[in-house]
Amino acid sequence: MTERRPKRRLARAIACAAMLAMLNACAPASRGDFCEIYKPVYTAAADTAETKAMTDDNNAVWLELCAP
Repeated sequence: MTERRPKRRLARAIACAAMLAMLNACAPASRGDFCEIYKPVYTAAADTAETKAMTDDNNAVWLELCAP
């Protein structure tokens, strides 16, 4: 019985990896660069401080790389 468990776990891991690989193949490819795709994000009063900080970080990267 103990020999079957590792085989089952391996089979499950392989099945999960195969499903993830198939899902990845269906993702659409983006053809633009970051500056063409990204749009600055604005926060709302109801957003948490953590969300506001992450948004500010992303917008700062956009400003550094893409601002005219």
